[in-house]
Order: sequence, then C-alpha cells, then structure tokens
Amino acid sequence: KMVIFLDYLVSKMGLSIYDVLTFPAYFSYPLDSIIEPRTEFLSLRRRPIALVGLNVALTIGDNDFAKKVAKVDANFYADFKAAYLKNRSSIINGKMDCQDLVKEMGNVSVGNLGGLSTSSNVKEITEARVLEDVEAEKKFGKGFKKDG
Repeated sequence: KMVIFLDYLVSKMGLSIYDVLTFPAYFSYPLDSIIEPRTEFLSLRRRPIALVGLNVALTIGDNDFAKKVAKVDANFYADFKAAYLKNRSSIINGKMDCQDLVKEMGNVSVGNLGGLSTSSNVKEITEARVLEDVEAEKKFGKGFKKDG
C-alpha cells in the first residue's frame, strides 16, 4: 500500500522523494477519498495541487477546499467527488478520464467548472499583473520591469 501511495505522490502529483520525506503527513490522508479527487479536480482546473500549497489543499475540509482552493461551488465539487469515487476503478484503469466524468455530470465544460471559467482566471491573473506593473512603475519610475 505504501508503494502505491508513494508512486501516486511522485508520478501523478509531481512531488519529489524529498518533498514526500519532508512532509510525511501525506500518508495520513486517504489516497482514494481525499488526495486523488482533489488532485484530479485541480488538474482539470489547470491548478496543480503542488502550486496551490499541499498543506492547504489537504488539511481543510471539502467545502473550504472547493471555495478557497478550487474556487468553485462546494456542491459542484461534492458532485465531482461522488462521481470520482463511484468511477475510480475505471479512471485508474484508463477506461475513463476526469473530463469524461465531468461531462457525465451534466455537460459542464472543463473550462466552466462551477461557474468560474478558466478564461476568467486568466483575466484575473492578467489584471493582477497589470496592477503590479502600474504599482511598480509608480514606485520605481517608467520603464521598470520586474523580470529584468
């Protein structure tokens, strides 16, 4: 069981062995009912779990995970998780993927998971970067670039 868990953490979540050894609490969370559904859901949202903060993504309850981390309606995530758990063996065996799962939930597009579209995320990030650039320009003068 430990080998399966470690393989998932390293191959699917993209963690290094070092990451796993420095935070052994991963092993205290159920792989099938907490880690896998959250990892897969965030993957659909194009938000790798490692980037959102593993301690946040794993230590909070499902409702807070949905609202604060995945930024979707809690009921939508609950429906996804229930469908994932029901179809887990098909997903693991490659007979189905999570995009198929979302489609079966009612033809919700992956880019519109629960009302927060991927394009709106890009818009929010772009607006934040523009704001950062404007504030940096005010502070350091015209032509200032954070990246170089």
